[in-house]
Amino acid sequence: MAISFKKIVRRLGSRLAAEPRRRSEARKEGQEEGQYEGNRAEAARLIAESGLFDEAFYRESYAIGHEADAISDYLAEGWSAGRKPNPLFDPAYYLSLNRDVLESGMEPLTHFILYGARERRSASPAFLTRYYVERNPEVLATGMNPLRHYLERGRAEGLPARVTAGERAGYLASKAPRLPTRPDRLFSRYPTLNGIFLLLDGANDDRLAEGLLRAIAPFRIPVVPVTAGGRDAGRPLPGGPEMLDFDAFLADAGGDAGRAWNELAGALQARAISVGLALSLPAARYLPPLRRRGLRVAALGPGASGAEAEAELDGALSASFFADLVVSTGAPPDWAGGLPEERVVTLAGDPRTPDAAFVRELLAALEAGAAGLRRIRGEGRARRGDVSVGLPAYNAERDIEERVWSIFEQSVLPAEIIAFDDASKDRTLDCLYRLSALSPVPMRIEGSERNSGSPYVQWRKCLEAARGEWCWIAESDDVAHPAFLEEIGRLAGTDESCAIAYARSTAADAHSRIHSRDQDEYLKRIAPGRDWDQPFRAEGRAEIRACLYLGNIIPNVSAALLRRRAALACIEAAADFPRLGDWALYAAMLERGSLAYSPRRLNLHRRHGEGVIAGAQRQAVFHVERAALQVRIAEAGLLEPAQVEAIAALQLEEFHVLLGLEDAADDSFLRVFHAWLRDIAGGRVGTRTNALALVSVDGACGALRDLQRAHRLWVAPAGAFAGELGCPEGVGVLPELSPEELARFCRLARIERIAPFGAAAERLAETLGPSAPPS
Repeated sequence: MAISFKKIVRRLGSRLAAEPRRRSEARKEGQEEGQYEGNRAEAARLIAESGLFDEAFYRESYAIGHEADAISDYLAEGWSAGRKPNPLFDPAYYLSLNRDVLESGMEPLTHFILYGARERRSASPAFLTRYYVERNPEVLATGMNPLRHYLERGRAEGLPARVTAGERAGYLASKAPRLPTRPDRLFSRYPTLNGIFLLLDGANDDRLAEGLLRAIAPFRIPVVPVTAGGRDAGRPLPGGPEMLDFDAFLADAGGDAGRAWNELAGALQARAISVGLALSLPAARYLPPLRRRGLRVAALGPGASGAEAEAELDGALSASFFADLVVSTGAPPDWAGGLPEERVVTLAGDPRTPDAAFVRELLAALEAGAAGLRRIRGEGRARRGDVSVGLPAYNAERDIEERVWSIFEQSVLPAEIIAFDDASKDRTLDCLYRLSALSPVPMRIEGSERNSGSPYVQWRKCLEAARGEWCWIAESDDVAHPAFLEEIGRLAGTDESCAIAYARSTAADAHSRIHSRDQDEYLKRIAPGRDWDQPFRAEGRAEIRACLYLGNIIPNVSAALLRRRAALACIEAAADFPRLGDWALYAAMLERGSLAYSPRRLNLHRRHGEGVIAGAQRQAVFHVERAALQVRIAEAGLLEPAQVEAIAALQLEEFHVLLGLEDAADDSFLRVFHAWLRDIAGGRVGTRTNALALVSVDGACGALRDLQRAHRLWVAPAGAFAGELGCPEGVGVLPELSPEELARFCRLARIERIAPFGAAAERLAETLGPSAPPS
């Protein structure tokens, strides 16, 4: 039953050793190659600049010749084989203590550089980051990574980096991790309650545990019962999970109590459980040895007010001196008198018959102490009863906690949160249920059995489920500033004409490194005369004419509040444009209402991979969609001839730059769209209709010329046709499109006639079906 640290490391070893093989196999199959190599190059740069890679130590310790790059060797296979990048950073030790890093697949030194050092995670038994910073506070003033500071300065100056034997007991008692409060800082990572253990001692505790297990189950938070004397551990709780028994650990340890407590604490930490609750004062007697081993512990009061029984007296003293938190369900017990306010919380309800409200407050208190309880109660914060938050999520396990905490910590709270999981393959849904236990506002969660295949389907669900007048669609990998809802809610105000209120966004990569200049340059390009550092309000159609016709000025829906009724009426516009649905939605909404803008950067839009957006724009179908969307804007009577020429110039320039083309014939399909735009702007809409010719045989040139006289004409090769299309000038040759994309083109381009030339073309024409125009 007992799990030792060495056993944990051995188990890690098999998983770590498999990682290079998995990467190698993936590369052989052509999978993940670009992303993997790009990520590894970025990691190599970070490590080289960090000062934490001791090349001489690494080469000498692991016999790495000078013909090989040492950092590349470490990233390729060294870390997974347990090789240390310097004498004081142990990858196996780091992963054994940080299950989240292990499960993310992230290389441990890179994680330590980006997050671990700031979060005070220890690098090895020889370097305890939290201890080093607390004992040597001057380190913080340097701004250096604490481990780098020790390697370059601290070691030579004799600064202590680990607890000495003489101070160990006192340090663990006084400096054990406290229940943290949430830091009030932008874009930080917010861990949640991954699981708890219940410390039992006797039959009364059994009844409490059974009720709590049932009440906690809907939140999908793992609960492990732990018994330490006073109970028959062989008798399991009805329907309860596996129980850990201290007496069994003690027997395995040959009666060595210290070793037994080490093994029990290791078994809990191996399950990623670090917070516990003693259900009675007798059980609280066993809090001190667990707390001294790095676990956070709480005691459930009140117990006997006089603490007359020896077990209760010992438990009361243990809780008074060692519990991080005392949880009371009435007046605080006598033995808790004199404890600091942040160490005592009072809950409404009966732990013997706990309901969902009691459990949510209990979990919040265990997760973040008195501050957590104040937060979940929303104390001191106003609420916007007219704002609902819709949270669409898919495979968002990595980012979902940070996203949800940024909603929980708004200075003005929304009325509700509705989360929609789109059949995620990871643990996103479990994370949402766990987080819902800590929500300061009502939070609903809905899952799907099948993936919808489109974010706009999820947006529709958010809008339909919301009860508020305004809907904040908070995408799962973005982060909001704590003042977002207060600021943008004030901006929306009571103006009935306002359809969209939004804040300026900041772009960041997967590691939250900021790239604000990218967004600023984009805005200057599509609206060069506007001062984006000033707030403004604009009538919607005027804003479309000013700049929205040329590009999407709201690059991230998480930065906006949408008037729900207007958005619902226009959401179909998004469905027609898989790559540009947000732009289409905003344009449709602003035909009906006005816009309000704040220049404060209150939203962080995370881009996963540097080439994701550029990659989409390098697909010719993206440019088909953009041209069709701008036609739709023109059909609303919002464009003048000069604006059409601006569209044509920008489209052709970006098309050639992004696709690296030189042959003007390659952009002929865009030039037909531009001719259509000129007809609309010039009032010649009814002069010609649109047609598509499908060609799978030679010799269609004459027929194409006849079609062109009556129609704006696009041509697409059908089947395996590789001959010369022989298109007359002014005919648009479509890029290679799948049958589904070709059918969408017919809807977007309002194709009224499909003319097939050849048997293969006729078969393709049948699959396209009727080319009804889009809604």
